[in-house]
Amino acid sequence: MEELVAHHPQKVFSLLLSLLKRPDEDPALRHLAAERLSQIDAARARKAFTELLDQRSEDPFARRAAMVQLAAQDQEDLRLKQRIRQILDDRTEDAAIRQYVLSLYSGWNEAGKIEKLRNFVRSKQETLSMRANAFTQLEHLEDTEFLLASARKFLNDRSEPEELRKQSLLVAQRSGDRELSAILKKIAQDWQESPGFRQQAESLLSSAQTGPDSTV
Repeated sequence: MEELVAHHPQKVFSLLLSLLKRPDEDPALRHLAAERLSQIDAARARKAFTELLDQRSEDPFARRAAMVQLAAQDQEDLRLKQRIRQILDDRTEDAAIRQYVLSLYSGWNEAGKIEKLRNFVRSKQETLSMRANAFTQLEHLEDTEFLLASARKFLNDRSEPEELRKQSLLVAQRSGDRELSAILKKIAQDWQESPGFRQQAESLLSSAQTGPDSTV
């Protein structure tokens, strides 16, 4: 591939695009093909990647790689930003693409970003992965008050997914939640909770009580 790209770039463009779209090819090779497309002809590649994203019938891996390459070319492109907003608002879109663009969106300096991320965390209509990822992004952005309030709410609500509740335990611990000790004790003693969740609570409680930097 490298020799073809070096000596016959325009001739190999269509071949690489076909390789990217083939689900039976090695994923690493397909990723490399996507990268080389951008290197050969950025404008032509951008058009091809955009068309891939527009077609839901195309292979999901190829569409994800196209999104990655579009972002790599120019994250500040206004058309790309608009597409990212549309993808975030579309729950029927490929889950992995939405996860990826959520991370991109979280890095923007945009009015309303924090509230949008909060809405992802709150929404039970969203996938667990989107809610958990938004929760993580808000932790990076140090939205402490919302994080603690949400963590306490999730920990007291068994209807919430257990993975999100486990994440809430860690968020509360890292945020220095003064109510964490009582919450941990309650979970550890509640036989309606799953064994794994109770064990995590017991472990954190023990660590908090014996550690030199205990905040609970």
